[in-house]
Amino acid sequence: MISPRKLHSLLDGSLTLNFTTMLELIKEIPGPTFFTLYVIVAFFIILYARIYTEIESSSEIQIPEPSQLSPLDIALLYNGVNGAILVSVFNLWRKKKININSKYIFFGFKYIVEISKLSSDMAGLNEVEKIILEKTDSKILYNKFFLAHSTKEIKAASQQRKKNLERLKLLPDDDMKKIIGKLFSY
Repeated sequence: MISPRKLHSLLDGSLTLNFTTMLELIKEIPGPTFFTLYVIVAFFIILYARIYTEIESSSEIQIPEPSQLSPLDIALLYNGVNGAILVSVFNLWRKKKININSKYIFFGFKYIVEISKLSSDMAGLNEVEKIILEKTDSKILYNKFFLAHSTKEIKAASQQRKKNLERLKLLPDDDMKKIIGKLFSY
């Protein structure tokens, strides 16, 4: 244990603790005492987190039927807007609405992927596929869909799907994000 004289010398006669002083105090704690304190603090942190977040038991969570989720929903869960773009481009290609060409340019040093529209029929398309199909009136580079202005538009279009995933408890809703933010802000 730290003697009063050692504590006084660490504090340099002042009553304030700085970071270095706190580290010195922690170094002075004997191993078994530190371990006991560590276990007690960890226990109270876990208890606090459990009480604060009011964790629901997993038996109360209803797992949605696979038929409730589309490939776009799964893509949003897995990789957010970028996943939605990837799956939507693939679906449009599979439905023969777009054509995908790839080629090397600059003497083979750069590989590009171009997308061009084959059909303007938007029947049966989801909101992200419609945005992508609208943007392919002329040839467009595949990576342009991942730029900030494109992802912003697609994110806005997929808000309703995100709300549905939050309702199904597959994504954290705003209340849960606030609780998690408060929990980890201490």
